[in-house]
Amino acid sequence: MKKNKWLSIGEFSKLSDVNIKSLRYYDSLGILKPAYVDPESRYRYYSFPQLQIVEAIKLCIGLNIPLKEFHRFYEDGSNQIHFEELIQYGTRQMEKKFAAVRRELDWLRAMQTEIRRAKELRQEGLIVPMQLPQKVIWAEPCEGLRDEADYYWRFGDTYQRILDAGCQIGYECGMLYYYTGREERQYLYVDLEGEAPEGAKNIVKVPALEFDCQKVSGGRDRELESYFPDLRSRPGICVVFETEISGSDYSCLVPELELRYARTDQIRMQI
Repeated sequence: MKKNKWLSIGEFSKLSDVNIKSLRYYDSLGILKPAYVDPESRYRYYSFPQLQIVEAIKLCIGLNIPLKEFHRFYEDGSNQIHFEELIQYGTRQMEKKFAAVRRELDWLRAMQTEIRRAKELRQEGLIVPMQLPQKVIWAEPCEGLRDEADYYWRFGDTYQRILDAGCQIGYECGMLYYYTGREERQYLYVDLEGEAPEGAKNIVKVPALEFDCQKVSGGRDRELESYFPDLRSRPGICVVFETEISGSDYSCLVPELELRYARTDQIRMQI
């Protein structure tokens, strides 16, 4: 054996900046076998070209590609690394990862917005006018809620139907009360993120509106007219959104709710 042709596992570890334990692990996976194993001492030796294989392995690790998939990008028999395929696959994986991170950031920003709004609604019964941005919601008729548990069970079923329809669930959910003169309809609603599929009957666009908002406590069994006396007395359409609101601190036992009231003919419920 020519000593200058091979690198001991220690030398290869230093040149590749990969510890010896990891090199042995790659060997056990079959993705980086030593170029030569001394039959007497059983010492492992590596070649200089194998440093490129290590770089490809590092790239997989950096892109969160499972090492069990490394054989897709490296042919041991021909010693060929398919870098173009690896980079294309890694790019797709990173784009998915970035999209997931963006969704998490959007979620955190929505929570920050809610906490700021909770501070503005600092005391129960105080009505605060707020201009809220437009959004798209998924709405389903909801009559005859029995109790709090029934409310959450129905949301579980609703979430599944939203996912089955190819929609992406947003941050907020709650009850929507829709009044047209003397008629009242109740809906479960869930905010949607991204583009909603065309033709889905449960999709409702809520334009940017000014709402009268107030914080209330207790359960959902309440007379909304005690908060908004003209719900039925004035002509036209009015809506009330009811959703949990998280302040700086959140009570799991008695969550606070926010009521948002607006008179508008821009929301049409055809469901």
